[in-house]
Amino acid sequence: MARVMLDDMIAELEGQLGVAPGADPTLETKAVPTAAPPAPTGAAPVPPAEGKKKKDKKKAKGDGGKNKGGGGGKGAVDENQPLITRLDIRVGQIVEVWEVEGSDKLFGEKIDVGEEEPRTICSGLRQFYTLEQMQGRRILVFCNLKPRKMGAVKSNGMVLCAEAEVNGARHVEFVDPPADAAVGERLTFEGLSGEPWVPNQIQKKKVLEGVFPGLRVNTGGEATWEGSRFMTTAGVCTAPTLTDCEMH
Repeated sequence: MARVMLDDMIAELEGQLGVAPGADPTLETKAVPTAAPPAPTGAAPVPPAEGKKKKDKKKAKGDGGKNKGGGGGKGAVDENQPLITRLDIRVGQIVEVWEVEGSDKLFGEKIDVGEEEPRTICSGLRQFYTLEQMQGRRILVFCNLKPRKMGAVKSNGMVLCAEAEVNGARHVEFVDPPADAAVGERLTFEGLSGEPWVPNQIQKKKVLEGVFPGLRVNTGGEATWEGSRFMTTAGVCTAPTLTDCEMH
């Protein structure tokens, strides 16, 4: 009787505890493991370090600068190119002129050659022209020579003149472009072609010294180099009065 009562009490207690009849209450229920989330199939791209970004940007900027080219750079040259075509000779116009202080020969000129600002150039022409004759004059200008000091002024180019002895006296005059030639136009040379060299190469290869012996005004008053006429889109360049003489 006591045994029956004890069994009933155990069954009632198991029911209160939620334990199945006859189960061992000391056993723990094992948790069912859950599946781990799948690993990502590919890693997200890692942005470059800030320092590397700046370095790459600086390098790109530096490389771009090399492509700009400059008047003083090395530049590519063609050794077989006719000498005269290596020079950048343009139509210019004197917009301002003055007598260089400390010299009795030099004019200082501001010359428009089609660039943002006029070039400052010195010419030893005071024996042959007055200030009034120089002002506004259209001329030919060598534009790819290295600047050099003349008196107290840095001259950035050279003007082209014809020279001859007339009645026993030295006579020098500008070589004129055609009246309709545009300021800044680069001259071409009849039958010849080639792009101008940079100033460093002009100086290094002594191009100007090689060109001078072939510069002449022909018997028709036309400017030539070894027989090739100096041309613009408006026609040939000429000396106003001189013929069959040298130019420089």
